[in-house]
Amino acid sequence: MLRSQHRVYDGSGEVARTQDVWGAEGISGRVKFLLLAWAGMPKTSFRKNSDSPHYGDEQVNGVAISKNIYNPDWEGFYVNAQYGELSITNPEPIATDTGLVNPVPDEFLITRLAASVSGLAWETQFIRHSNVEQVYDQPVMTEDVLTADEIEELRDNLQVIHAHFKKLYQGDKNFAMDIEFKITETADGSRGSLAIKQARPCGWIKNEYQPGLV
Repeated sequence: MLRSQHRVYDGSGEVARTQDVWGAEGISGRVKFLLLAWAGMPKTSFRKNSDSPHYGDEQVNGVAISKNIYNPDWEGFYVNAQYGELSITNPEPIATDTGLVNPVPDEFLITRLAASVSGLAWETQFIRHSNVEQVYDQPVMTEDVLTADEIEELRDNLQVIHAHFKKLYQGDKNFAMDIEFKITETADGSRGSLAIKQARPCGWIKNEYQPGLV
């Protein structure tokens, strides 16, 4: 079942608390495991190795670019997230009472705010929201695909992954990573946890941005 309308925000999203960039000791165990595995892999492929745990069905799946694609000179991340295992890049239509409808994901930026009481702060700016109301024949668990805490955790991990591979590749200001993530399924139906599925260098950011054409 799908929501009949999208909720469109004008950029005045909620401000998350300020976080310093984590070092390797600060990232979650799953991401640290993957970074250690990736360190020994060819630079053309960064996937879970055969020893990685299998998480089963996903409560959420998502794709993130470790760059503010609307203004790459300003720190931020571009994220698409969808309920369950519904495809983000090539979704199949879902049957509803009114016919077939294409599901759309949450689409948002996690970006810095230049001015705040405590200095630099983070803001989530929603471009559009998912129109999915049910997944696995059950109502969705959250109003937004990711909770505020999950967005914050994702942001911290994206910072670490971006910094790690930018250094590895000696990337310039256009460098970005294309990162797939999920919220894992649980046996008891409770909320799962964030897991990074794979990451690879993103080649389409360079020269895409032109000032004044956002």
